[in-house]
Amino acid sequence: MGFFDCFCAICGASLNGCNIGSRSQKALQYRRRRIVKKRLTLEAGIVFPSDSDEENGGNDKKEAFDRCEEQMSYDPELVSRESTAWLDRVFCLGSNPDAAGVNKAWISGRGEYADQESGGLYVSMGTVLTNSINFSKIDKDSLYDTMADLSSYAALKVDYGNISGQGQNWNSISGEEFSVVHPTVIPGFTRHLSWERLKDRIKPLPASRMDLGRKVVRDPFDKLPYELLHSILIYLPGQSILALRRASWVMHNATRENLFWKMLVRRSMPWFWELHTVIEAHQLEDIDYRRLYLWAETMTRPVFGMKGPFMGIANRRRIWAACEQIAAVYFKKIQQNASIETDETISKHSISGQTPMVSYPQPKDAVNVSRLFVNSWQEVDHFTATFESFWNSEGALVGLGIIFGARRRVFGYDDTSLLGGKPISKSAAHIASNDWIDGLILHIPNLNIADRNSHTAIKGVTIIFKSEKKAMLGRKTDNRRPLMVTKGRCLVGVTGQIGGNGIISRLGLLECPRSPGNVPLFLPTTLSNRTDPYIADSKCTSFSEVPVAQRFLWCAPEHKLPMFGVWNPYFTPVWSHPYIHLLPLNAQETLDDMPVDFAPQKIILWAKDAAQVRKVKRISALVSQHTIPSPPSKEKSCTRYVDGLLGLKVEFVHSDPMWNLRKDKVDGQTDKPLDWPEEDMQHCELDGPNGEYITGVDVSIELYLKAIRLRTNFGRQLYFGKQDQSDWQILNPPAGEVVIGLAIAFRTRDNYKKGAFKMTTAMPLTMKMDSRDLRPTA
Repeated sequence: MGFFDCFCAICGASLNGCNIGSRSQKALQYRRRRIVKKRLTLEAGIVFPSDSDEENGGNDKKEAFDRCEEQMSYDPELVSRESTAWLDRVFCLGSNPDAAGVNKAWISGRGEYADQESGGLYVSMGTVLTNSINFSKIDKDSLYDTMADLSSYAALKVDYGNISGQGQNWNSISGEEFSVVHPTVIPGFTRHLSWERLKDRIKPLPASRMDLGRKVVRDPFDKLPYELLHSILIYLPGQSILALRRASWVMHNATRENLFWKMLVRRSMPWFWELHTVIEAHQLEDIDYRRLYLWAETMTRPVFGMKGPFMGIANRRRIWAACEQIAAVYFKKIQQNASIETDETISKHSISGQTPMVSYPQPKDAVNVSRLFVNSWQEVDHFTATFESFWNSEGALVGLGIIFGARRRVFGYDDTSLLGGKPISKSAAHIASNDWIDGLILHIPNLNIADRNSHTAIKGVTIIFKSEKKAMLGRKTDNRRPLMVTKGRCLVGVTGQIGGNGIISRLGLLECPRSPGNVPLFLPTTLSNRTDPYIADSKCTSFSEVPVAQRFLWCAPEHKLPMFGVWNPYFTPVWSHPYIHLLPLNAQETLDDMPVDFAPQKIILWAKDAAQVRKVKRISALVSQHTIPSPPSKEKSCTRYVDGLLGLKVEFVHSDPMWNLRKDKVDGQTDKPLDWPEEDMQHCELDGPNGEYITGVDVSIELYLKAIRLRTNFGRQLYFGKQDQSDWQILNPPAGEVVIGLAIAFRTRDNYKKGAFKMTTAMPLTMKMDSRDLRPTA
């Protein structure tokens, strides 16, 4: 389809010039006949016929001009290349979330439109907002937020007046030349508005003082004071005022005085400063302001087919009307920024579900800190914002912040500080006024337990918005830690711990129900470092309220699971998957090798629907085992002992790519592929084609995972690891759900296979399925 043009945000017109028609007499005559016909048709309230239906059956001789081109080009006697050169001299309004300081928006110097990536801003806007063309007086952030709110695909969602040139590209509609005439530079216009030409049009006429008030039976306006009547009239165009005066004697009587019309000229025509200049220069002259108003309103009305010296003023009037629509939203934002009041219920009812460890080693001098980002629900519902992240010289997260207007609220350190004598860097993302944060995904590199000096911290943050958009700050890493907002609540801040080195060591979300009456029970915690009003009193809700899959660190890209359906190509994270669920284990003992919060969960998945369940034929485990030689007095032999599980894999009845889930093998190796020798394998056959599937999972854990037991609907038990365990955790899916995979953590080094890690935990992944779909196919 090609490129789409963008149009001026202020006047809605072209940013790269226009088409000028032919000067041939036949072309001019054709264009002008067509404009007269279309204008009369439009004035009669009739839809003008399309170009393809227009003037059929005319002169069959080949004309010296292209009719379609003349319909889509301007009259060369009304506009020229020189007079429309101003169209491609534009200013750009932009926002840089990464800019230093609080203010993010900027207005460029004068430039030229290049393509659809640019946006135009003419000098006219400055006059409407500040009564000057001094852009420094404009609150650029509020103006950018205003235009972002009003933004459409190629212009703003405002009424640009009587123009129809906007399309995929700008159409130079013949008859709409006024829309491209310069609105402020009008050569020779003062000659047409001289007092000598104007005075005869505005001389007072003999007054008529007839009184029809006694004949009025009922008038809906007779109970309104004159001040209110005048306030109504100022918003009406001249023809509507005349019609209302004819329809209502009260309105007619309220507008008899010359003073009313003088006020109307001043208040409703601020864009016609040439007229005000002439009037102020002849204040002693007797002026009929009603005649003056009606004349000026008619002469400057931007209508199809207009021509003459008032086209520039008509275009200015049209642009001014668009600016007033933008200004209404702009000033509302300014007022909202100045009148925000603190909603104490947000601080009172803010809660946190979890604050996992996010850096290692954990600092001994960490302090608890909570920070409110939201001061009132008005900010969330109506304001644009900038979300900021701050990073030390090694790329570790040391701060998070939010900016509403000129108000910055920071958790931790920001880019105005130094850490270890080194500057702090920043990355940021824009949040639209109709959007908000639905969660943060933390990117945390692998922790190398084999290296005693190993350390890790948050190196990236993905923002998840309610609109389902995403923004990446920092860098992506091997693992993801989800911090998602609980359904029915809203993110209002963050809580956690910050070490003496500035690195965030624990992090959680502060949430608040939108309806305080539905606040859950919580336990208050003691916080330190409360240095300003935006430091929140964090409360901890029950950890059991946090969805199971959101309590863990997940290995990427294995954390994404396929959606339902054989041909569905989409994947979604395990913590937000609508169909696949995770069954939790009982509380686990923390091992010295690796804290639970830094043990990434890996996934092995053998099905996403019933058809794939029927394709599973074998599940195998790679075990850690060692041999003990027999005593010297006995015949030479050795005994093999199983000491944990190193990996699992699944085999299917065939290898059709449509069944390939990309998660049919998992182990704890991180740097290079792990060998899977047959002598270290344990195999269990599963008769999927004949309807056998896994109905439950049991695990035996003693500091690390000793054994897994899979139970099937055929009444069989499949063992991996040591079978003679006595302490089993029984994990049964909810009714109607089937086990389709396992989430496994590897955080214990194997003593017998170099570089390998043993399974520490295994949790079932389940999915609801109809038992009839699991029956064997014929």
